[in-house]
Amino acid sequence: MSLVELLIIVICLAILVVIGVWAAVWLDKLWVAADAVQADVAQLESMAGGELAQIDVERAVDLVRTTRADLDRLATLGQPLLELAPHLGWLPGYGPDIRAAPALLEMGIGLITAGEETLDCLLPLWRAHQAMQTDGSQGTVAQQELRAEALNALRSGRTRFEAALVRIKEARVVRAQITTDGLHPRLRNWMVRFDRYLPWAEVGIKGILMLPEMLGAEGPRTFLLLVQNEDELRATGGFISGVVRVAIREGEIKELLFEDSYAVDDLSQTYPDPPEPLREYMRSDLWLFRDSNWSPDFPTSARQAMDLYAIGRRGQTDGVIAMDQQAIRLLVEALGPLHVEGYDQAITGQNVIELARQAWKPGAQPTGEWWTHRKDFMAAVLGAATRRLQSNLSLRDLSRIATAVLRSLEQKHLLAYLADAESVGLLAELGWDGAQYAGSGDYVMVVDSNVGFNKVNALVEQSIEYMVDLSDPSHPRAVLTVIHRHPIDTSSVDCRHQPHYDETYEQMMEGCYWDYLRVYIPLETELTSATPHAVPGQELLSGRPSRAEVTVGPSERGRNVFATLLLLRPASVLETRFEYTLPGSTVRSQGGKSEYVLTCQKQPGTRAVPLRVRLLLPPGATVQTTEPDLSQMSGSVLEYASTLEVDRTLRVTWVARP
Repeated sequence: MSLVELLIIVICLAILVVIGVWAAVWLDKLWVAADAVQADVAQLESMAGGELAQIDVERAVDLVRTTRADLDRLATLGQPLLELAPHLGWLPGYGPDIRAAPALLEMGIGLITAGEETLDCLLPLWRAHQAMQTDGSQGTVAQQELRAEALNALRSGRTRFEAALVRIKEARVVRAQITTDGLHPRLRNWMVRFDRYLPWAEVGIKGILMLPEMLGAEGPRTFLLLVQNEDELRATGGFISGVVRVAIREGEIKELLFEDSYAVDDLSQTYPDPPEPLREYMRSDLWLFRDSNWSPDFPTSARQAMDLYAIGRRGQTDGVIAMDQQAIRLLVEALGPLHVEGYDQAITGQNVIELARQAWKPGAQPTGEWWTHRKDFMAAVLGAATRRLQSNLSLRDLSRIATAVLRSLEQKHLLAYLADAESVGLLAELGWDGAQYAGSGDYVMVVDSNVGFNKVNALVEQSIEYMVDLSDPSHPRAVLTVIHRHPIDTSSVDCRHQPHYDETYEQMMEGCYWDYLRVYIPLETELTSATPHAVPGQELLSGRPSRAEVTVGPSERGRNVFATLLLLRPASVLETRFEYTLPGSTVRSQGGKSEYVLTCQKQPGTRAVPLRVRLLLPPGATVQTTEPDLSQMSGSVLEYASTLEVDRTLRVTWVARP
């Protein structure tokens, strides 16, 4: 061996030693960085798992910043490996984890950056709130200062809130590219948590972006708060019992006026004609404010309420919020016991509805005095709730209130419509606007409207059964059965269809149920048969009998409508069945795979209506995916059982037999 060859070998060995040392140092640094991120995530998980009111926000902000720095360091150190990772999924054991690493890291950095942007904007507000809590500042001046601080934080942070929202949306796109199959159990658990919390993060920031408009930060705003009584069910949640006009400027309530819905109308003015069912079954000659929520599409009903309110009160409004008794109950429960002047008993979430019913009681001989004051209790409760909301609330209080509001929005006990274009879009994205779903696929929405002048919906039970025959995917057929049950077993109830008041609220609940039933389905649906119910003329206000028939159309918001009147007597059950053909486009097929999607939309104001769906697939079809999980499967028949506590979406894909 020559000297030159020996020198080359020595140099090569030296290079290998240097590379080995560098690799060892690099791997050690990478391990330390990964270990730091893992520790950060563990602390964040621990913090998120506790009560919101117990979170140390200052510490949370520091931890978020530390996590962001550690993630950036891990991304920098791991760059060589991250470039190779997508090609290493074949490795045994950790291959799927390595392949997913770049996307996981990108998603993590995006989310933690969004959190940092949001917390940085809200931190000054938190510090001001803590200062008030510490020194006991409860006065009007201190509260005004805090409101001003809050509005300033919302205004000045808008750009950063929007940037955080973009980061979250980008993280959602990245998440869609990650499959959890084969991932380490710990990573799968993280993905489950991510899927659970990501929508709430998005909801929170979108809610923050809407707050300045609602708080009158850019100028005075006036809203209508509709108090709906679901015991007398109407399309958007219940009969409009009362209305509160709320004027807000710079975060401060300048006016809070509660009125009986009957008092709003000025009959010296010109009102539009009412919807035909109101004219026919309730003998309404004018479309008045209290009946404005006839459309199940809340933005449509909200605009109608604003227009009719303007006729009676000659005032323009900027939006409408509707809440039913369940929303009131949840809010009162979150606010804690309320003390209402004139009532010795503390008002709580457990007793507020019952006390409202007792306060309504007219007695044997209703008087003008009773009529004038029959809704004073609810006005007093709303006033007490407003004063509590304007007080110096703790973080625990705010957490409970936020939870109650979000639950009410999710379950459609609370609906919102704001007239400005940006808020319209945000509310629609969040699903808080009560709008009818306008997407593709199969669709069902069952809408009951009490046209019987009573409160029977407090007791009447409803369930929905839906069967879809997809055995010939190009010609799908459906059978929708709506079941109403009246549980009161009494023979003393006379089905008198007329406006009157019983001695107690409970008696108003135990009467007969005159229901104008509407079913909203895809536009090109064709009714083939139905089982409606006749109502004798002596049991209708008009004196004219209602034949057993179903009207079809006119269409509303791109949906076909089947409608019929029914009369449900105490201790009875009525089944109303609609058989129809669905559009051929209901089932989407491509490359041998077929997909069926059904959206069942909840009527606002209803509780957890039982829903059973039965699908008949083509013979020999092989199911590939189903969401949600099946309740039962027998051959080509799939069954799902759920409740319409919220809107439900059902999705199934299958491959036909060759």
